[in-house]
Amino acid sequence: MIQPRLLLADAYRSQNNLVDALAVYEQIENDFPNNARTPLLMGTVLAQQKKLSEARAAFNLALKRDPKLRPATEQLITLDVLEPGFIDHQRRMVTAICVRR
Repeated sequence: MIQPRLLLADAYRSQNNLVDALAVYEQIENDFPNNARTPLLMGTVLAQQKKLSEARAAFNLALKRDPKLRPATEQLITLDVLEPGFIDHQRRMVTAICVRR
């Protein structure tokens, strides 16, 4: 009975009621602990709440459960880009690659 709860959580999210949406996802996570999509959805809500370290942990859990879950990888990349100093790290990496050529 995961689908009705996912619909409920989506309804909460559409109303910007992130606290209740997250609570529903947490219930789903407790009942279906091997589902990779649940931590992905939880991470999305956590990111919207600006709880970025918790969101990162949720996305990593989703990838641990399903390494091919592309949306989790995309979300992690987005979090990387939002981190302070990302541009400096990117410049350093590009410079290092160019120097090695």
